[in-house]
Amino acid sequence: MKKTTILLVCLIATTIFCTAQNTRSIGRKYSQKLIDQEKQFDEKNKTTKESTTTKDIAVEIPVARNIDVCIENTNRAIEIKTWEEPKIKIIVNAIEASNNVSNEALLEKINVKTKLFGKSFKIIADVIGGNTAFKSTSNNAKNVLTIYVPKENSLCIKSKYADVAVLDAVKKVDVDITNGNLELNVVKNLSLISKYANVYINEVENAEIDFMNGDLSIATLGNGEVETKYAKIEIGTAKKIALNSTNDDYEIEEIDVLDGNKNYGNMRIGKLNESIQIDGTNADVKIKKISSEIKSIWFNDKYANLKLPLKEVKGFNLEFEGVYSTIHKNFFIYTNEESKISLSDNKNSTYKAVVGNGATKINIKCQNCTVDFK
Repeated sequence: MKKTTILLVCLIATTIFCTAQNTRSIGRKYSQKLIDQEKQFDEKNKTTKESTTTKDIAVEIPVARNIDVCIENTNRAIEIKTWEEPKIKIIVNAIEASNNVSNEALLEKINVKTKLFGKSFKIIADVIGGNTAFKSTSNNAKNVLTIYVPKENSLCIKSKYADVAVLDAVKKVDVDITNGNLELNVVKNLSLISKYANVYINEVENAEIDFMNGDLSIATLGNGEVETKYAKIEIGTAKKIALNSTNDDYEIEEIDVLDGNKNYGNMRIGKLNESIQIDGTNADVKIKKISSEIKSIWFNDKYANLKLPLKEVKGFNLEFEGVYSTIHKNFFIYTNEESKISLSDNKNSTYKAVVGNGATKINIKCQNCTVDFK
């Protein structure tokens, strides 16, 4: 019985050893097969790369000065530059399978088309297709359409799901952008429609802006008609803005004249120079500094917090009306002995004050508000 058990154990051990050796042999063969397949793939890929070339494709088209250059773009990054030449130049870096195809034909293969339509020259850049004969480079940094336009021609851009940069100064540009990023350098006349996009503008003289859901940044603005919804707006300096704002967050460093409507949201102004007139509801406005040369301040608001420091305004005529409102005031410390002060207070629902010569007119109606004049 004991010998039988020993023989059985030896038989089982031998079987396990043989199975393991067989498994190792199969594994080595399979691993070698994978290595051979990888080598074949690398050789094939190397041969493919050697058979293709990378080049800048450039096409130039003459265009008259009175022709608008219009770019219609979907999902293609675009850089726009201006030059002195009376023609348009389109450049894109790409990988091609053959050198026997014209640049115009190559542009067609990556869905970049051009045509003259009435008094506008159209450049239509669509999503790159799956053409096997030609493809644009895969890296986004290289897959950029560069377009040169004559500096005297007006420009119009309609773009979706892409980044667009106008790198040089332009006289007139109309932009309609959705879901993308837009960068403008210097513009004399701008018309902008933006939805779900981020826009940066260095300098614009005259602007009509319709902006919704995004970030808008303008370093220098001359005169603007600005309508915004659910957006974040940052403006450096501005001369005059006609505003229509709904639930936005505004940050303005310095402005001369601000006039319009603001419902909901916040507005912070670093310095106000000439005048402000705001009609709205639930719109908080905080001004850090009001110039001594201010001409008028006018508010018609509800359920808001207003901060309007008058310490540098030596002469003003204030009329305040607002039930259920709280005002913080201390006009005496801002006047000298010769200033004329006249005050009347009626349980904070109405308040009047004439300080100095009363040159600056301040008229505020604000129900359920907190107003700080300090």
